[in-house]
Amino acid sequence: MKQKEVMELLRQAAAPNCSEWRINQIHCLLNYAIGPNQDSIRVLIGEVYVSTLKNRPWLLPTLFPLFAAACGDSGDYLVAKVDWSQF
Repeated sequence: MKQKEVMELLRQAAAPNCSEWRINQIHCLLNYAIGPNQDSIRVLIGEVYVSTLKNRPWLLPTLFPLFAAACGDSGDYLVAKVDWSQF
């Protein structure tokens, strides 16, 4: 997943008018982007996503570097190099 798309998804999920259906859809998209055999990263991202939206939804976009590293295009590496120009 392109990091620009990751940031857009985080902004959508954090918006006060974002529906529960869309929040769940975004969660699924981010999980799918993590890739195979990275269950511990998937659990971490899921926990951060859900707990941030539950407690401080406006902070979700500020966690872009974490989500970009885990969900962004990583090529042959475990995590992606963060494109800070997207932040």
